[in-house]
Formats: sequence, C-alpha cells, structure tokens
Amino acid sequence: MRLSALLLALLGLASSVFAQSLKQAVRILPIGDSITESSIGLPSYRYWLWHELEIRSYKVEFVGSKNGVFNCCPLYPSTATDPWDADHEGYTGARVDQLNNFIGALAADSRPDIILLHIGTNDLNQIGVIPNQSVASTLTELDTCIRTLQAAAPAALIMVAQIIPAKPTHGFQAAGHQAQYNAGIPAVVAATNRPGAPVVLVDMSTGYDATTHNYDAIHPNQWGEQWMARKWQTALEPYLSRTTGAWWESTGEPCAGPGAERPFLVSDQGSRPILGTSFSVRVRGIPAGAVGATGYIGFNDMTYAGIPLPWSLTSLSLPDCNVYLSPVAEVPLTITGNQVIWAMPIPSNPGLAGLQFHFQAAARYPAGHPIGLALSNKGTATLAGI
Repeated sequence: MRLSALLLALLGLASSVFAQSLKQAVRILPIGDSITESSIGLPSYRYWLWHELEIRSYKVEFVGSKNGVFNCCPLYPSTATDPWDADHEGYTGARVDQLNNFIGALAADSRPDIILLHIGTNDLNQIGVIPNQSVASTLTELDTCIRTLQAAAPAALIMVAQIIPAKPTHGFQAAGHQAQYNAGIPAVVAATNRPGAPVVLVDMSTGYDATTHNYDAIHPNQWGEQWMARKWQTALEPYLSRTTGAWWESTGEPCAGPGAERPFLVSDQGSRPILGTSFSVRVRGIPAGAVGATGYIGFNDMTYAGIPLPWSLTSLSLPDCNVYLSPVAEVPLTITGNQVIWAMPIPSNPGLAGLQFHFQAAARYPAGHPIGLALSNKGTATLAGI
C-alpha cells in the first residue's frame, strides 16, 4: 500500500494532547501601545503569533507584567484547551517618551531573550497637539527606548517594527508623518545594533492594507492582527530552534463573506503530527449560521485538476477565497459553538517520517457568499517521531 494511502486510511476524528519538550522556552517580551495590548472583542496579534510559533514546534513563553487585553479579556482567552500565553507590556495610549519612563525596570524583571517593539503611533497622532512633538523627536525617543532596553536586558535580541499604517485619510498618515517615521527607523536600528545582542528591523508596513486590516483609523482588526503575527513569526524563525521534527504551519488566507467570521486554523493543545499518535487542529471562527463543515486532505498543493494552486474562486462569486490543495480525502467535521476540533490519527509506520500532507476546512454557510461556503486557510503538516 502506498504511504499516502496508508495515512489516508487512518484519518478520522479524535483528540490528543502531546507532552512538550523539556527544552527551555525562549522568553519573548512584546512591548508597545494599544496595537500590542489590543482590546475587548479582539484576540491581539499575540494570540495569533503564539499559535504560529507553537504549531511550528518552537517552544516560547511570552513575558511581561500585564496579561490579556485592554480593560479585560481577549476574544479567545487562555484556557485549559487553548493555553496560549497572554503576557505583554502593551500600554494603550502610550507614547515612546512615556514608555521610556518605566519600561527599563519592567524589561529587567521579565528577563527576555527577545523583545518585540512596535511603538510610535500615539506620538505621531499628537504632532501639533503637544509642543515640540515631531517625527524627529519620536525617532530620538525610539533610540532612547532601544538603549534603555539594551541596558535592562543586555543579551536580548530586539526586533523593532516599522509601524502599521493608519487609514489614508487619517491625520498623520495624510500629512506624510508615518512614512517619514518609518523611513527613519532603519537608521535608528543601525545606530543601536551591537555585536552579541543585535537590533533587527521588521517591516510591518509594506503590504499592510489599512482599509481592510483596520477597524478604525489606526487599530488592526482581527485580520490585521493575524497579518502582524505572520510578520513577527517570519522575522523570529531564524532565531528559534524546533523542539521536534513533527510540526505544521498555516499559510494563505481564510474567507467567508461580508462581515462574517473566517475559519482559521490554529493549534489544539500543542498537538503535533507525531507518528503513532492523534494529530488535532482547531478551526476557529466558523461563521454563525454555518450548517456543517468538512475537512479536505491532500498531498498536492501545486495543481488541482490541471488548475494551478492556489485557485482563486473569485469567478465563482467567492471573492478572496482560494482552494489550496488537491483533495484526495474528505472528513466530516462537527461544529461546536464557532469552532471545530479536527483530529487525524497518524500511523506509527516509520516510513512515513518526513512525509508532508496539506489540509483545508470548509463550512457550509448559506448566509455568506452566493455559493454558501466559508473556507479556511491551508495547513501543512510534516510527520516525524517524537
């Protein structure tokens, strides 16, 4: 029997929790303003980032004196079944100069290995409101912030983001201040970079669409937060090591319909595609009104019936929706609330080690697009022993 056929024959519904590696977690400290802290009704970029790193078998711990989001609880709180780490140092409304008054002591207490810094939005927003507030003063304060963090955590890698754009008509964006600020950040990074504890630039601006990714003028919605998480994840990966050869990743974008939730693949309790175990993923964001769901599995993500992948379904009245794989099996999935737990028993055959397979979920959603589907992004799993 072909290895792919053997794997498919054993795919089904189950759940499992896998023991985590004993390797010490990398301590990551997210620092910033409300864009880092987030608010009630949103998960925060930190939720998506934690999952993006966890599914790839990177063992991380988010640190900081704060937890959750502004004024309470994130959309997806940390629970026994979704135990993400919600610690941070995000301060709604904070300017860089305000952050500089206290962030050194907090960073020293957190003992980070890596610092994620996204700051400056409120400074730009108050140009013309506060005396002597300018792009130049904000860049000077950013330099001070980085040096303060270096003194507090001398061995830490510091990642500095060029900030996400505001909507085009918003004051500091329309005045060009944001473009000027982002253009000046590389020089600050270069001036503060040092051997043994590098300062790294992360372009969080290019490709970000404030019109669709922001829920107001300056703050990211859930999809903007996912976009930020992907940017941080890509920047972090060269500095992290996997704890196991069994891992998976999510790529692509989900879709559903105007104003609806979008099904998105995330980790289920640390599950890994380990030989001889049950691998499970969580499909978050099933739209309200969905009447059923199906999981599709395949080994080819290049073509589907001769059509290059990903296959855009815009011509079928499903704008922004894509098919990401050529399915060879489908699994009925049970919707509970607004999510699905999709479990796939993995054979113990050692010959499967290194095999990759792809998966995508679809919900039947009559209230959404005319065809009545909501599609998840794509998952790709790499099989291995523990």
